[in-house]
Amino acid sequence: MKKTCARWHPKIESAIRKAHSSAIKKGAPFKLSITALAKELSVSRPTLYKHEPFIEALLHRLKAERRRVDGQAAIDLLQDQLHRKDEKISELEARNAALMKDLQNVFDHIYGASVTAGELVEAEVRKRSNEDGRCILCESPVENITHRGNNVVKLSPKDRT
Repeated sequence: MKKTCARWHPKIESAIRKAHSSAIKKGAPFKLSITALAKELSVSRPTLYKHEPFIEALLHRLKAERRRVDGQAAIDLLQDQLHRKDEKISELEARNAALMKDLQNVFDHIYGASVTAGELVEAEVRKRSNEDGRCILCESPVENITHRGNNVVKLSPKDRT
């Protein structure tokens, strides 16, 4: 372990002092980020955690702090994501309701403009009943079922243009 400490402590101290002096020159407060230090030294954070007492003592001498994560940033991020997703859900639900209303209007229009099933079947029932002399639905005797009038006006070809 002493060999590791003799090897890493000077490198760690040099990197921390360099980052500290750079922050002081910029006029910004210095907070040590273990992740940034690990990247600077090309080692893993667990390796640096083995030297934590040395790092803490050095930071105390420099009157600096170490950046610590308490989880509140992650909680805030997740709450923000939840809020955005709730807004998106509300937006999509409103859009869905509008589309359903439009679909209902389309169906109402189609139904209002379409021919009913009775109108489709009536001509065939009348024709076959007249041919047989009996109603094909109830088999009662019939004498020439007349055609019901409709409200369609036939236009001559010259009136269409």
